[in-house]
Amino acid sequence: MPDGTIEYNPAKSISVYTPGDYGILTGVFHTNIYSGACKGNVDMPLSAKPVAVPVS
Repeated sequence: MPDGTIEYNPAKSISVYTPGDYGILTGVFHTNIYSGACKGNVDMPLSAKPVAVPVS
């Protein structure tokens, strides 16, 4: 909050990945905030790749 106070409100998050070429995963991290000053939702794109390319 602008005055420095902390407000806790109920929320739920989920992340979903889709496998792609070379072991790369792409997806979204979605959060629903059910009440309070920040009520609404947030979507953040995600990606993850292996340190080494998998051997086929």
